Amino acid sequence: MTGGRHVLLLSMAALSAGCVTQIERTPLQAQRLAAAPRVSLACAVTLVEVVDARPGGESAGVYNGRALQFARAPDLVREHLVAAGVGTGEATEGMRLTVQLKRLYMAQQHAVNTPVVVLQAQLGDTPPFLIRPQVPSVNWWGSEAELYDDLGAAVARANTQLVQGLNQRCPKAARG
Repeated sequence: MTGGRHVLLLSMAALSAGCVTQIERTPLQAQRLAAAPRVSLACAVTLVEVVDARPGGESAGVYNGRALQFARAPDLVREHLVAAGVGTGEATEGMRLTVQLKRLYMAQQHAVNTPVVVLQAQLGDTPPFLIRPQVPSVNWWGSEAELYDDLGAAVARANTQLVQGLNQRCPKAARG
């Protein structure tokens, strides 16, 4: 009986050792995700801060066996908002905006890539609102280009929706 247990334990150890794979940590390059939103701000808004509130920290999902890391995600959101006309620094003009980056990652399952970006925005003391576009795409090759195209488009889509949401909250006189 004891010999049978040893054989079973050795067999299980051998089988589970074959299941272990190395996952490479891969930092994302912010410049390859730099497609800014194509809308402009309709009124004065000053960005107070972009807070990195992602529960996984810099983790941006697993894609093609690589653990993605994205430390500069809040900076990218900030850059997009500034490109759309949001003010920064000591400007006190208009509404004051605080953005929390809740999620930013790529999910990949078989033939589908699903980039996920979730932003929470708050203007002054008003209730916060969520932005969470998720548009799956076909995973043709699992290539790095697909990763950057899909995730970059999701970040741009989230920032575009955020600017559109801000425009809806602009005073009517400022909207023209």
